[in-house]
Amino acid sequence: QAVYFKAGELLEARGDLEEALPHYLQARAYPRAAAALERFGLDLVKRGRTGDLSRWLQALPPDLVRENPWLLFFSYMTRRFQFHPEGITNLQQALVRFEERGDVEGTLHCLAYLIEVGTYGFSSTLTPLLTRAETLLQSLPPDRYPYELAALWFHLGASLIMRGDSPRRGFRACQHAYLLARDLGDLPLQLQALTFSAFSLTTLGEFPEAAGFWEKAGRLSAQCAHPEPRGHHLLLQAHAAMFRGDFDQAAALAQRNEEEVQRHGLAYLYHYVQISRMITDIFQGNHARAEETGQRLCDFAAAVSNPFSYAMILQIYSMNYYQKGELRRARD
Repeated sequence: QAVYFKAGELLEARGDLEEALPHYLQARAYPRAAAALERFGLDLVKRGRTGDLSRWLQALPPDLVRENPWLLFFSYMTRRFQFHPEGITNLQQALVRFEERGDVEGTLHCLAYLIEVGTYGFSSTLTPLLTRAETLLQSLPPDRYPYELAALWFHLGASLIMRGDSPRRGFRACQHAYLLARDLGDLPLQLQALTFSAFSLTTLGEFPEAAGFWEKAGRLSAQCAHPEPRGHHLLLQAHAAMFRGDFDQAAALAQRNEEEVQRHGLAYLYHYVQISRMITDIFQGNHARAEETGQRLCDFAAAVSNPFSYAMILQIYSMNYYQKGELRRARD
């Protein structure tokens, strides 16, 4: 064990933290291994290497992970889009501990992803999180924690847009995120911020202004190798086409999006793609298929205890009955 520990120390001294980690594990020097992972784990998150991150976390004693807010945060990020209750609890606990420590970087990360959880309907504490985020963002200069600020500005903006609270404020927040991401050279975050900026303008009925943003986002999507932001881009393009009344284009985009989601295994987006298909079916007269899709979506929302999603699907259900002329059922 002493040999492994010495090898880990030498590798850490050279800056090879990821190479040092398995040697510390072999030496059973778990606190040293945890300290090393705390220092390079965020880089794994940014590079999308959550599988490797999960493997290192599983090699550590669970008590050690639970005591460290960064390791709790990393644990959530390895299963980010599963929205598992245990993972959300880890993220909430990490935020409390970061705030107790006065760790601004960690606080920014946790706020961003807790807002994302709330936006997707898996938390009822979204409003106070938005208030805390806006207060913190206004208090920090943009040259401190630029990546973390960009991520928080984006999730704040996306939430204000998607929940319908204030698309104009959401647009401004996404533009803050875009400018920071552009300076950082972060292409996926630029694409996300531009996509939601374009969608906010679309929901406001400012179609000519939105067109320029959609065109720019399209160019970035063609350059982006990450499937998640491309999936969001297609999804919101489909909904933008609906806002313009072009349901044929919306249906075609929803079909493309479904193919991309299935190809890349983006399970968390599949639910929202099906919502797109349901709406386009309604306005193209495919009421029976829309009702079948709606039933599956309601069952899923109930199974994962997502009241926001369940309520949204019921609204679409009522729209289907209204279009069929069944006004009593639409009202119910």
